[in-house]
Amino acid sequence: MRLLNLPEYQYTARDVTSGFLFISFAYELSLRNSVSFVEQLVQHLIANGADLSNTVLQTDNGSEFIGSRNAKKDSAFTEKVESYSMIHKTIPPKAHTWQADTETSHNLIEYEFYTIEAFNSTHYLQQKMGVYLLWFNFLRKNSYKENQTPLQIWISKF
Repeated sequence: MRLLNLPEYQYTARDVTSGFLFISFAYELSLRNSVSFVEQLVQHLIANGADLSNTVLQTDNGSEFIGSRNAKKDSAFTEKVESYSMIHKTIPPKAHTWQADTETSHNLIEYEFYTIEAFNSTHYLQQKMGVYLLWFNFLRKNSYKENQTPLQIWISKF
């Protein structure tokens, strides 16, 4: 990624119930990029009819989500999440199992995407990830979710 000046960081959002996966790339981890990612994601979900009023968005305690640990007020990320009537929760420090679903998706992405695909530009990385996400969300059946795709689960639950 560095050799080709591709974005090194992957922002991931995963719906725990359905397994729907959303990804964005950035050249740095920052509050600005986290806010941009959540804004784009929320706008996409709203445009597609999602009701986010009872949504809890859980993150780790990275500065890209909480800002400074000593901050006296909520971060720009938390403020953005709450501006859509959602709740931002952080996991307890070192409670990595609380992010198990997202970490599982990271392992799948490594195995099914990064080890297979080659890309020589940000454009191709984004295009190929877009195709991967279409496959992952609409066609890839999950054995641990009754052999259904995220789309099938989403339709049956909502």
